[in-house]
Amino acid sequence: MPVSFLQEALTNIAKHAQATQVWVNLASSDHSIHLTVKDNGRGFDLQNWLAVESHLKGIGLLGMRERLEALGGSLAVESQPGQGACLTARLPRREFES
Repeated sequence: MPVSFLQEALTNIAKHAQATQVWVNLASSDHSIHLTVKDNGRGFDLQNWLAVESHLKGIGLLGMRERLEALGGSLAVESQPGQGACLTARLPRREFES
């Protein structure tokens, strides 16, 4: 899942953000894996995004969130117009242990 999250986040940045820089950070703790993707693009109004995407299933950021939640994880989204965006996926470590 982290690879597909990263791929989708980078695709969204390339299509929509008009960013000139992207930062990717992977961190882990005893209980979870955190993958953060941040850009310096045009950003977006988070409240407007929530209103528009709330009725869509499996599409865009909402689709990412649904897939992460199905695995016991979460998606945090931070953005403001003109200030880029930051997406952080969190997944429990048990998803990666065999």
